[in-house]
Amino acid sequence: MILAIYDITGIQRYVFSSNRMKENVGASLAVELALSEWLPASINAALPEAKVVWDDGSPFMLPTMGTKASVVYIGGGNALVLYYDHDAYKQVNQEFSLMLLEKTAGELSYAVSWIEVANPAQDIQIKDLFYRLMLAKARQEPASPLLGIAITREGSTDSLPAVHIEGDKYLSQNAKTKIDLSQEREVQLCTKLDTQLKFPKLLDDLGMVEGENYIAVVHIDGNDMGSLIKDVASQGGGLKSQLANLREMSLAISNKYIEVFRGMLGVLEHNQTLQEFQRSFKLAGSGLLIRPLVVNGDDVTFVVDGRLGLPLGREFLKRLSADPVQIGGKERRLSACAGIAIVKAHFPFYRAYRLAEELCASAKGKAQALEPDNKGCWIDWHIAQGGMAAGLDTIREKHYQVPGMANSFIMGADGFKTYNLLWRPWKVGGNGEFDFDHFLSLHKALAEIPRSRIKELRNLSIEGEVAVETCIEAMAARDYKLPEFGGDKEYFKSNHITPYFDVIESGEMYYELQGGTQ
Repeated sequence: MILAIYDITGIQRYVFSSNRMKENVGASLAVELALSEWLPASINAALPEAKVVWDDGSPFMLPTMGTKASVVYIGGGNALVLYYDHDAYKQVNQEFSLMLLEKTAGELSYAVSWIEVANPAQDIQIKDLFYRLMLAKARQEPASPLLGIAITREGSTDSLPAVHIEGDKYLSQNAKTKIDLSQEREVQLCTKLDTQLKFPKLLDDLGMVEGENYIAVVHIDGNDMGSLIKDVASQGGGLKSQLANLREMSLAISNKYIEVFRGMLGVLEHNQTLQEFQRSFKLAGSGLLIRPLVVNGDDVTFVVDGRLGLPLGREFLKRLSADPVQIGGKERRLSACAGIAIVKAHFPFYRAYRLAEELCASAKGKAQALEPDNKGCWIDWHIAQGGMAAGLDTIREKHYQVPGMANSFIMGADGFKTYNLLWRPWKVGGNGEFDFDHFLSLHKALAEIPRSRIKELRNLSIEGEVAVETCIEAMAARDYKLPEFGGDKEYFKSNHITPYFDVIESGEMYYELQGGTQ
């Protein structure tokens, strides 16, 4: 038998290549359909008797000469399929390759790896399968869509050859497919999230008021999913038992993330009924001020008003880590990291998402440095005031490192790059100096100081300790005192990093929600 794992590639460019939210929404559905529907359809086309339904509660069955294939699970961006032999595996791959080409014009592709299982009684080494998948993705040449020739016109949204005209817009086949899928996405999201709530179709309907035209792209990704899969698969009992455990794990994680997302939506819905919220945000119709883009296993991406990115990201992480889930007969507490890119409403969407990914990776890096064996939920963010031509590390080196100041460091976090003006990433739902509750305490305390004073402190922070001390002394002379952090009021701590600048820079981009997890 052949155990194969599939992973869709080219997702970021496909989903976020357009600044039209309708296309982003439709593209995100196409990504989910690629594994959840198109792969099973390809399996059935090549092997009509194959068992492709996996999430109906029925026990996992090994493939036979008649069925040829059994889907183990589909979720978290992967699909695991067990084939009776190598011929069946090849037939399905041919069908799936053709379907992706027809559906996405070559913009989406897939990576696949496999291991041979000679004896169903043996225990599989799932880590070998994931290692081969990693190699397959690294070696894969990026897919390139067919470009135009001299007599074709470019599509209005993605510069690919236009083949459709809608009003005054010329659309490529990919753009047309994404737009057509956007309506189906609404139904699919409401079904998945078990809600009749409506979501905005335009960025301008996310609640932004004049002068506050920032959006937040929030990307959340689970921690140590690979380790969890290996642990669950290593429980032994032979191939059938191991694959059944993996199926249970995939369902449990998917259900937990959907439950958490629903809870987060409930908090936002409640706040939208409050007068204070309505004074701060522009409500358009009866919809929620959030646009879910990806809700797929432990991979979540949504877009909100810039002031809601941090509080909703925090709400999601707190709910995720609050209660354990049952997986493989054990209680396991899930955790994830969030990256939040806060950008102007018409900032290139693809670059905003890439920034959110970098920020999520930064949060994971700090979690790995400080908590390698028991990672919690960490959150990182960046507010882009203009265009960004460089990566996150370059930007932080330029704007958050004080010239001439001693190098910053975090005890016990060797290998994690730090900067004088950045305390973040912060930990959500934890203890210690990086607990996000400290950010909230500083946020409330600094709100009592006039904005003009806070802006002056912000502008002088990059000049170093002497300029900051002079500014703080001038504030104290007018009875505006810096709140304590860690038992003192030193702006720069002994490790040459300040926790205050995060709050000073981000204070106006944090709206405190009511009725969330405490």
